[in-house]
Amino acid sequence: MSSSPNLFSYQLVMFDLDGTLVDSVPDLHAAITQALAELGLPKISEAQCRDYVGNGAARLVQRALYQEIDAPAEHPQFLVLLDAFYRAYKQTNGRCAEVYAGVFEVLNKLKAASIKTAIVTNKPYQFARPLLDQLRIDVDMLVGGDSINYKKPNPAPLVHVLASLEIEAKAALMVGDSSNDIVAARACGVKSLAVTYGYNHGVPIESCQPDYLVDSLLELG
Repeated sequence: MSSSPNLFSYQLVMFDLDGTLVDSVPDLHAAITQALAELGLPKISEAQCRDYVGNGAARLVQRALYQEIDAPAEHPQFLVLLDAFYRAYKQTNGRCAEVYAGVFEVLNKLKAASIKTAIVTNKPYQFARPLLDQLRIDVDMLVGGDSINYKKPNPAPLVHVLASLEIEAKAALMVGDSSNDIVAARACGVKSLAVTYGYNHGVPIESCQPDYLVDSLLELG
């Protein structure tokens, strides 16, 4: 594991969204809190929410219902709560979300160097697109959690970006904050860069053995 790579040696840099480019937990927590209250269910703390995000909205809702990361897939109130969460998140999405330090600097440098950029997120596209627009984050391609039939850690979303932009895996880098990003990158032969400040279900990202590790995107030159 090395500290940081030379970004300009790549033709494509892919980024995760939540926990990598944007701290969106305040908005997600507000939405799940509203949804749980609507159904008269116990609340979860913001700290719990930080551990529960990363695998898409459905998994966040499942984990909130059971208040555990390894929550079962079925619950009698799951679909009702998921619908309530979607309705609430349409209101809270982007309200308190903040772009992490170094994001715009890195994206601007990559654009100036004519290096392609993409965001590969497990967040549903209907929420990812307006969030990027509101925060003025501009990339060449966005793949949401429902854009194709698979989510990270399946490598398919990354493979989809590579094929769409006609870039070979060896010429691409995946930047993320969770095991989903590292596992997906490794599975399709893409180098991985992990950030230490994001969401990884309470587990240190170093344990996922990314190729590179940084504490801030400001470290990337």
